[in-house]
Amino acid sequence: MNGKYRFSPIAVAQLDTLWDYGYRRFGIQQADDYLDGLFATLDEIATCGHYLGLPPRHVPPDKLVGITSLPIQYVRYQRDYLYLRTLSDGTLGVVCILGERMNTPRRLKELLSSSLVEFDDPLAAL
Repeated sequence: MNGKYRFSPIAVAQLDTLWDYGYRRFGIQQADDYLDGLFATLDEIATCGHYLGLPPRHVPPDKLVGITSLPIQYVRYQRDYLYLRTLSDGTLGVVCILGERMNTPRRLKELLSSSLVEFDDPLAAL
């Protein structure tokens, strides 16, 4: 990992799950390639502010009412959606990763209501 982006605890667990699924289904090389591509996607967003020429889209605020007041963005990477937010130090935060076939509104509400999507704030100690 680099200093351009950080993962919430739930996103780290989801990375492990993605790799395990890829490994069991397709083998080690494809599992590694998938995560390498995901990291390259995050590098591009953190560096350039876009992926494949498009900026991440905002989750409509009405979908987040009562859950969070923070602006959440998302980008599609292959068959998954990466949910992102800008952290207080300007770093890109990966909130969670959801598959395209998941009940996204329900899962996003569950995850955003959890402390597992919180990030350690490096500026809090200052």
